[in-house]
This record gives sequence, structure tokens and C-alpha cells, in this order.
Amino acid sequence: MATKLQLYNQALSRLGPVRLTGLTENRPERIAFDQHYDEVMQEMLESGLWEFSLRTQEWTPDIDAVDSINGQYVYNKPSDYVRLRKISPDQSQTYEDLSYKREGEVILSDYSTLFVTYVSNHASYGANVGIYPQLFANAFADCLALRANLPITKDRGTSADLERKFARSLMQAKRADAVDERIKFKQPGTWTQSRRQSNRGQRREAT
Repeated sequence: MATKLQLYNQALSRLGPVRLTGLTENRPERIAFDQHYDEVMQEMLESGLWEFSLRTQEWTPDIDAVDSINGQYVYNKPSDYVRLRKISPDQSQTYEDLSYKREGEVILSDYSTLFVTYVSNHASYGANVGIYPQLFANAFADCLALRANLPITKDRGTSADLERKFARSLMQAKRADAVDERIKFKQPGTWTQSRRQSNRGQRREAT
């Protein structure tokens, strides 16, 4: 479980200065990290479909907005929306909404209700440092060190090394997250699928 201070000190360990003792310490390193923190968080959340940041909501259309061209329902993205993971008219999200389109800050759809899973920067999801997996926290710290490098060290020579380190740690975090995703959505075997199809057929015949 990470903390913001731990992320700052991880980033500092890439740059050389001594550790911070608190988030209010009057040092240029802390000030530089504060200046870049929000943009780094947004960049990191945009870079993947991170399992820990996913939020699922039921959306209803904006009754005051009208899509005059296609006659579709208009949905406003919530304020914590970062990236789309899945969009479906079905609460169990067993099939995708193939009609949806993204236009600016809204989503258009043929359906009057949507169940949407998205990357969220809400304080309980993507902005909650305490739930970051360690590999994601490592990549976050590397990105923070890279963005704050020049204000802290004034040394352009370390930027290339920081770029390479961040690229490696981000790849490691994405690989681990992708493994978790495959396990979660592992497809059932052919025998299980055939049993489900048979059961559905029997229910239809019974009706």
C-alpha cells in the first residue's frame, strides 16, 4: 500500500537528493513534485485500463440534449471519467453497445440506459494512492522523477536514463495488469459453453 510521501521519496531516490520527511517540508524537490503530481497521475491513468481504477456505473441520457442528426440518446461523461473500458445496454455487460459514438465530451447511443465501465480518477479509484499495485507505484514514481528532473537537478544528462527506466517500469506494470485481466475474464471451456447453450435452449422450449 503506497502513500503520496512514499511516491515522492521513490522519485527522489532516482534523482539523488535526501528523502523528504513530510509533504509540507519547504524544499524545492517537494514543490516540484507538487507541481507535476496531478499531470503525472492523469498521464498514468490514461496510459492503461488499470484494474484498480475501473468503475462501473449505470448511465441515463441527458433529457435536455438532442442528437438532431442521428436521433441517438446523448450521455454526458462524469467528471471522473478518464478512459472507456466497456459500454453495454446490459447490466451484466455480456455484450457491447455497438451503436455508441464519442463526440467531444459526450457519448451517443441508440439505447436509453447504459452500463459503463471506465478508468476513473475519483478519490476512491484511480486517485487513491493506497490501492496502487507496487508495479504501478514504481512506474508512477519513475514518471514523477522524469517530469520533475530539470527543476530539481538542472541536469539534462539524466533525462535519457529516466526515460528508459520509466518505459521499463511502465511496461512491467502493464504486463502485470494484463495478466490479472486475462484471469478475470478467462473464457469458459468448450464443454461449459455447450452446456450453457443447451440449458438456454431447454429454457426456450419450456416457455
